[in-house]
Amino acid sequence: MKNQVQRLLELEQLDKTYLDEQINIIPWTSELKGGRLPVAIGKDGKGLGFWMAESFPKFAYPLLECIIEGKLGNLNELKILNSISSFTELHFHCGTDGWNDDMREMHRQHWLKE
Repeated sequence: MKNQVQRLLELEQLDKTYLDEQINIIPWTSELKGGRLPVAIGKDGKGLGFWMAESFPKFAYPLLECIIEGKLGNLNELKILNSISSFTELHFHCGTDGWNDDMREMHRQHWLKE
């Protein structure tokens, strides 16, 4: 995920100021607050180097899908990032108690579409 964030910033498909604003206004749930959250990366922040490993999955889901809508003109980029967000949700959030049959089927169906 770190590579994806860096790539989006380098290609100027995501603006640091916009990203920082979104990090600050998202209504993080108490469950997600129970660990490290992404911090500002702009000039007032300390950059991606100060994000902990736990920050990236929280960026990928739930924040990523919310902030890229309408920001990316390339449909393939959007599909890739939406996939990353969905897989992050499955692996880090829903899958913490083990996957059920529905989750496995959703994962399988996603890859068949691609």
